[in-house]
Amino acid sequence: MSYNETKAVLRVEIPELKGKSYNELYQYFKDKIGEPSDVYKDGDYVEWFAYDERLCDIVPVIQYSTKRVGVDYILSYSTDFEEDHRKSSYTLEELNKYATILTEKFGVEPNKCRLFFYTWYNGADEPIEFE
Repeated sequence: MSYNETKAVLRVEIPELKGKSYNELYQYFKDKIGEPSDVYKDGDYVEWFAYDERLCDIVPVIQYSTKRVGVDYILSYSTDFEEDHRKSSYTLEELNKYATILTEKFGVEPNKCRLFFYTWYNGADEPIEFE
């Protein structure tokens, strides 16, 4: 069943991961944020993986058309039938703290973190943007 999803995230690209295979990305993110909630393997090769998206989780994102890779710090997440992962306001101090977490964990610059808000129909790919 498809439905609308709404997210607010602090997102940053990890340039050195651009173009990496799912197998390589799986190992990288497993080491950084733990085992994904869903993994599809063909033998020892990872074909696809995904993490649950909950408030204050860090999840990988991939822009399929360009093979750019980054991470989202989930600030708010809801669907048409689920609203228990919401927070509607953050201070600049909180946002700076989350950017620092991304910096320390992934070696990115805090000034490269961007705030995104969007809704999409999940019968299609999530519209991942980095700018």
